[in-house]
Amino acid sequence: MIGRCKTLAMLLLFTFCFAAWPSSSLGNKASDSHLTVTVGEEIHVRWDIALRDLEMLVGLDLNLDGQITWGEVRQQEQTIFANAVDHLDILLDGVQVQLEATAMSITEHSDGNYAVIEMNSGAIGRFQLMEIHYDFFFDVDKSHRCIVEYCGDYGRGSYLIGSDRRLLRVPEGGTHWLYLILTYIRVGAGRVWCSYSAIVFLIALILPSVWQFEEERLKYVPAEKLRPSIVGLFGMVTCLTFAQSLTLWHAGYGVGTQSFQWVEPFMAAIVVASAMHNMYPKFRYWVWGAAIAFGLLLGFQFAGYLKTMGLPSAMLPLALFGFSIGVELALLCVAVVVFPVAFFIRRKSLYDQFVFHGGSTFIVILGAIWLIETLSGSTIIRVPDSIQRFF
Repeated sequence: MIGRCKTLAMLLLFTFCFAAWPSSSLGNKASDSHLTVTVGEEIHVRWDIALRDLEMLVGLDLNLDGQITWGEVRQQEQTIFANAVDHLDILLDGVQVQLEATAMSITEHSDGNYAVIEMNSGAIGRFQLMEIHYDFFFDVDKSHRCIVEYCGDYGRGSYLIGSDRRLLRVPEGGTHWLYLILTYIRVGAGRVWCSYSAIVFLIALILPSVWQFEEERLKYVPAEKLRPSIVGLFGMVTCLTFAQSLTLWHAGYGVGTQSFQWVEPFMAAIVVASAMHNMYPKFRYWVWGAAIAFGLLLGFQFAGYLKTMGLPSAMLPLALFGFSIGVELALLCVAVVVFPVAFFIRRKSLYDQFVFHGGSTFIVILGAIWLIETLSGSTIIRVPDSIQRFF
C-alpha cells in the first residue's frame, strides 16, 4: 500500500512539473524565417518574418490588446525595414549588393502570420559566387533558423542558415546535389528534434523493447538476450522512417491531401494507445503496427512543414531523400541514448514500477492533453513565450 502511494505521488509530481509540455512542445514550431532570393537581371528578395519575432524586436502590439493588426504593422514599417536590411547582406564575388525594401504585406504560414518584405537590387552582371550574410534574431533566440530558397537562371536549391553558420555561399548555378542532400539531412534531423510528439512516441515504443512479450500470459517479461532487442528496435525505427517517407513523397509531389489538420488528432490517439498497450498488452506485434501507422501520419505532418519552407522542384527527389535520412538518424540518436539505459535496468523493480509503468502513464497524460487540444482547437495550459523558446 505504501509503495503504491509513493508511486502515485511521484506520478502526480512528474505530471505537475511537465503538464505544460504538450501545449508548448508537441505542437511547438521553432523560430524560422523564409528567404527567397531570385536572380535575373537584378536580385529580388522576399523575406518572410514571423510577426511574433518582430513583436519581440520592435513591439508591434501598440495598444497591448494581444492582437497584431495590419495597421499596427504598417505603423512600424520603416522600423521593420531598418531591422531587416541591417541584418542581411548579399555579396556577389565580394562586392556588396545594395538592397532596397520596396513593399511589405502579411501572409499566413502554418504556424501563424508573417510579415513579407520585398527587396530589390539594381542591375547586376554575371557572377561566380553569391554570399549571403544573415545575422537576424540570433541575439534573441539562438535556435532561430533561416530557410533560404535560391532561384537562378542556371539552377535552384534550398539551404539552411543557423546561429552556428551565418554565412551562406551559393554558386551561380545553384546547389550541388551532394550539398543539397546534406542540407536536407540537417533539416530532417532538426524537424524531428522540434517534433516532440515523435520523440515521445518513440520513447513509448522503446520502453517495452527491452522486454519480450508472452502471448500465453499477455505480459511483458525482461528480454534474455541483447541482440534480438537491438534488431527489433532498429527494425521498428526503420519501419517508422520508411512509412513517413511514403506519405512524405506522396504529399511532396502534390498527390496527397492539401490539408493536414486531421493528422495531429490521429497521431495523439496513437501515442495514447501505444502507452496504454505498454501497461495492458494484448497484441504481440502492436509496436510494429503502431510505428507504421504513426510514421504514415508523421510523413503528412512533415510534408505540411516542407510545403511552407519551399522545396527545390528541380531536385525534389534528392531533397526528400536527404530529409528522410535526417529523420532516421535523429530517431536512432534518441534510441541510442534511451535503449542502453533501459536494457541495463530492465530486470530491476525500479524499471518496472517507475520507468515502464510510470513513464507510460505520463505519456498517456501527455497524449490525452495533446488530443484534447487538437480536437478543441484551444490550449489547455498556456505557458510564457520564454519557456516555449526554451523547449
